[in-house]
Amino acid sequence: MANKRIRALFASIGAIWLILLVSSLFILQPVTEAQTQRSSQPDYLAAYEIVGLLNEWRLEEGLYPLHLNDTLTDLALYQAEYVNSLSRTPNGVAIHVGRNGEGPKDRALYGRFNWPYYTLSSRIEVEEIAAANSASSAIAFWQSSRPHRRAVTKPAYREVGVAALPHPFGHLYVVVLGARPNVLPALVNPITNSLYLTTDDSIYNTDDQWISNPTGVRFFDGSGRPLNEDFIEWEPIMEIPRSAGSRFFVLVTDGEVEVVTSVDRERDIIILPDHYPPLDEIAPIEYVLPPTPTPTLTPTPPGPELLLIYDNDSFTLLNQAAYTVNLGYVEFDGGADRIPALWWREAGNAPLFQFPSRDCLQAWSAAATSVRPPKPFQCRFVRSNRSNLEPSERFWLSDFQVLERGQVIQTCEANAGTCEVDLPSLP
Repeated sequence: MANKRIRALFASIGAIWLILLVSSLFILQPVTEAQTQRSSQPDYLAAYEIVGLLNEWRLEEGLYPLHLNDTLTDLALYQAEYVNSLSRTPNGVAIHVGRNGEGPKDRALYGRFNWPYYTLSSRIEVEEIAAANSASSAIAFWQSSRPHRRAVTKPAYREVGVAALPHPFGHLYVVVLGARPNVLPALVNPITNSLYLTTDDSIYNTDDQWISNPTGVRFFDGSGRPLNEDFIEWEPIMEIPRSAGSRFFVLVTDGEVEVVTSVDRERDIIILPDHYPPLDEIAPIEYVLPPTPTPTLTPTPPGPELLLIYDNDSFTLLNQAAYTVNLGYVEFDGGADRIPALWWREAGNAPLFQFPSRDCLQAWSAAATSVRPPKPFQCRFVRSNRSNLEPSERFWLSDFQVLERGQVIQTCEANAGTCEVDLPSLP
């Protein structure tokens, strides 16, 4: 009798082990399209869930939360759509290899994404992690994996994009983490009326044109009016001025470089578990999987590059692009004399042929005002300042034209106060 019980016990154990073995093989075996019908429709609520869990994790590590970025989301969806179109879900590093054999950093340089980098394209802050599972299981896997943990908790990353596509194991999650030079996202906590600020901790941040360790902060309302006259000490979490309104600006400085961040109270809110922005605040990304895409590694910078700001007393030219521009062939014609941008060189050695991003030129008439005009908050550094102008040199007092190489490229109205100019010589 005892032997029969022992044999029965071993038979039961054997059956259990067989079930476990079969189950484990099923889990490890990639699922084919024949086994299930996958969906290419992004699940934005599932993506929010992942972002919330990632931010909760980073806050526990003493890091700032991640700002959801549309370009990184598009980049994540681009890879997720491709992976989901395969008959078998790749394992390990293979899940990050794209349709052209490229990796995440190469994809980020494609023209459709054009993710900025630090001087050289090899110095790009982009990293991708992925998992096919439930949200909680995906987070647990990333926390237990050294390379994934290192990626999520890398201080340099300030932005994130997530694609979540329905999958037999729950969802296929593709997460792209990234950072851009001189871009410091800020996130609103609407419950505490506080603002999470970020810093640029990239190892590539070695140029004096990029902000390093912020020391001061100024707030401006949606019209650019200052909400505090002097800089206040930078803190990772700051109280939002009650007069800031629904949209405001934050100017951060390290004493040398200044960075301005636009904040929308409705869109730029921190995503945490059970604390998501409304789904209708995020416009779905229209995406069609191309059969044979032709990638390009040449970034295509957007325009317009120049912002002109003027009133009765002063004129400011700002390079609002994220790259240097050539002002050597730019002229202004208000109907009297034609004023070239080279005119500013008489008052300073401004690098007009390689004019830096967010630097500006100013002109003002001492006869019209005894007070030197303030530097616009968008401007990092005034390269040259002309004063004591002749009446004919104040071209902006009437409607004026902007020319490049003798061709009119923009007409600006005197009473508009601002005018944007796209330089045709740039892509």
